Amino acid sequence: MSQHLPPHPNLGHLKKQAKDVLRVGRHRNPQWRLTDAQQAVAHGYGFSTWPALKLHVEATRQQRGAALDDPRMHEDATGHDVGAVAFAAIQSRPDRSSHPIVGTWATRPSASSGDGHNALGGGDMMVEFELIDDTVTLTQIVVGPEGRQSATKTAVQADGRDHPIEFGDELVLKATWTGGRTLEMIFTHAGTLVSAWSYEVSADGRSLTVSTTDQVVFLERA
Repeated sequence: MSQHLPPHPNLGHLKKQAKDVLRVGRHRNPQWRLTDAQQAVAHGYGFSTWPALKLHVEATRQQRGAALDDPRMHEDATGHDVGAVAFAAIQSRPDRSSHPIVGTWATRPSASSGDGHNALGGGDMMVEFELIDDTVTLTQIVVGPEGRQSATKTAVQADGRDHPIEFGDELVLKATWTGGRTLEMIFTHAGTLVSAWSYEVSADGRSLTVSTTDQVVFLERA
């Protein structure tokens, strides 16, 4: 699923997302560059290239005109600004940074990874979890079999309630902790199941099993 841009996308915020994705990606490949992370972020939003994403954001800004000069207009009222969500959570909620899921996880390097700076390897996955109470921030990089890298960063509320999210039209997410070590994410549309994801940390805290409706992927700490 591609992540939707907020109604009023902010290029500065997207650049920050790309830098966060770069930091995560370099756990696997230190030679990964900012341009690689930007391209992955563009793919995550459904655009073919970073310049295409940038052009869309700039065109949207021009259409809105002078109203964007108001700094308040840069805030994402729909909850897409994960930095603002995390900051608000820090101010009002107890810290749970010691949870075993927190940190960066990656699949084992695949034989197709190679030594090039641009390849993490077909089928690879990396995910970073940040957690403040019920607010879970995920930075995720997925590489398709053809080598196409797609990255997303989003914040979800793991409170067992339905929340509209930025993936797909009118898509709803219910995120719940089960058993203390497993994060369950159920995506629905108009009450119909669309996708289900499960992130389960092993008892020793060394591995993470990601289960979806289509596959199961095993990750280890990066």
